[in-house]
Amino acid sequence: MERDSRGVEDKLHEAMPTAPQGAALGETVKARLDRAGALAKDAADKTLDTLADYRNGGVEQIAEDVVAYVRSQPMTALLIATGVGVFVGMLLVLARKAESR
Repeated sequence: MERDSRGVEDKLHEAMPTAPQGAALGETVKARLDRAGALAKDAADKTLDTLADYRNGGVEQIAEDVVAYVRSQPMTALLIATGVGVFVGMLLVLARKAESR
């Protein structure tokens, strides 16, 4: 087997992008971060609007939306309910263990 006579520094230097490549990579990362920030802001705004609608509509609005969601996505709703049940069960077990100590 042939050994590579180049040093580690040479290999690292080859792996590093050149200045134009680095600048392009930096611009790409910045553009993606800006896009992610905009998407997060849009999601936050939508969530705040939905919460304001629920405050105005009350419990009846929430109940109607939950029923509509369960009817349109029954498997997803079942998986969510199962996950919540397992989580609550784990909390109850941990609470009982803490009480018994």
